[in-house]
Amino acid sequence: MEQMDKSMSCFDQLIYLNQELFYMIENSISLDLLARLYSSQLVTRGEKHLLDRNRYYYRILTQIVKRGQENGELRQDMSANEITKMYALCERSLLYDWCICNGEYSLKGYAKTMMPMFLDKIKVQERQE
Repeated sequence: MEQMDKSMSCFDQLIYLNQELFYMIENSISLDLLARLYSSQLVTRGEKHLLDRNRYYYRILTQIVKRGQENGELRQDMSANEITKMYALCERSLLYDWCICNGEYSLKGYAKTMMPMFLDKIKVQERQE
C-alpha cells in the first residue's frame, strides 16, 4: 500500500482505505476463505473477531473519523464509534454480497461507486442558500 496523502479530506481517506482493503482482498484472499470467515461469525459463540473494536483497522478508522469531526468535515451528532460502526457495516455488506455472488464482479470497482453513496450521510452537508 502506498502512503496515504494526509492532505485528503477525512472522508476521502476513509474511501481510500476501503479501496486499498478491497483491492487486497480481491487479489490476495481466497473467496472461499472469506466466505468461511463470514459464515463462522454467524455461528460463533463468544468473541466475534469482525466486531472487535481493538483491531488495528478499527482504531485507524476511528482516528480518521474523530479528526474529521474535529475539522468539521464529518457530522458530530453521532459519536465517532457510531460512524466507525456504520462504515464497517457498509464494508461487511459489500463483502458479504461479493461472497454470495461468487466474486462475479470487481469488489473494488463496485465499492468505488457504492461506499461514497452509503457514507454520504456522515459528511457535513453544504448549506444551500
